Amino acid sequence: MEEDFRRQKYQDLVERKLLEQLPGPGQVQSLCDLGQPLMKMGFTETEIVRALVALTHARTIQLLPGRQLRVLKHSV
Repeated sequence: MEEDFRRQKYQDLVERKLLEQLPGPGQVQSLCDLGQPLMKMGFTETEIVRALVALTHARTIQLLPGRQLRVLKHSV
């Protein structure tokens, strides 16, 4: 149970770092431009994708064709 708590806290950190990288609402950004700085911070592709999916479900971002996303609302 404590392992699940740590994992969730870490995933929350990934989401926060991702949110910090987002432009303003209505803006479109390349997933590559967004993910590269996060990978340099030490996050894995899987962790970043999980954060993107969570933010999509929260309706914070919209994933677009061509490896892009649109910011629907900014939650930082």
